Amino acid sequence: MSYMKVIWIHELQDEPTEYYLEVDQKGFEIRKIVMYRDGKVEFATETIEYGAFLSPVPVGTVEEISEEKEFEATEISKQEFLNIWESKVEPLS
Repeated sequence: MSYMKVIWIHELQDEPTEYYLEVDQKGFEIRKIVMYRDGKVEFATETIEYGAFLSPVPVGTVEEISEEKEFEATEISKQEFLNIWESKVEPLS
């Protein structure tokens, strides 16, 4: 598994600004957290969709995502992903 944080740089008020992804060895999302400027949180797993959904295609590497000028992707630790999951998603479950 790998974990990443993706920042979407834009001025759109109703669109997400941060994504946290858990990705398998083939590049497919396993879990995703989507965050908005106003604090709204959406998430998805292989069995649950709460406003968000998992991509049906591999998401690419941190480097590939960052090639797009409106995205900044970084690798994060499993623990950082779990901390976000526990603080933002579990209260919604």
